[in-house]
Amino acid sequence: METVSTFGTLATLLSSLSGWDFGVVALLIIVGPVGMVLLITKTNKDLRDEIKSQADADNRRFEAVVRMYENNAVLAENYLKLANELMMVIHLNTEAMTKLVARIDNQHFVALERRG
Repeated sequence: METVSTFGTLATLLSSLSGWDFGVVALLIIVGPVGMVLLITKTNKDLRDEIKSQADADNRRFEAVVRMYENNAVLAENYLKLANELMMVIHLNTEAMTKLVARIDNQHFVALERRG
């Protein structure tokens, strides 16, 4: 009974498409799903390509960040070496100034003793 009602519905549908050929309707029924599959496949491929290009760009940015941190580590090590060298220079200058003040004081007392 259902088969008869299905055929009746199809007959009604075909009669409502009176201006269309049966071949055009059959072609749309056959080609329509294939066209949709092709469209979905192309869209899916485009989406995969876009995701891959975004992932590649993210990888490049991540590698750049890694290089930046490595360069900052080298910079910090060089800064530490420079600070140590500067500390040595300050220490030597302080030592030299201390000796200079001691000599000036000694010369001052020697000059006072000569006058006196």
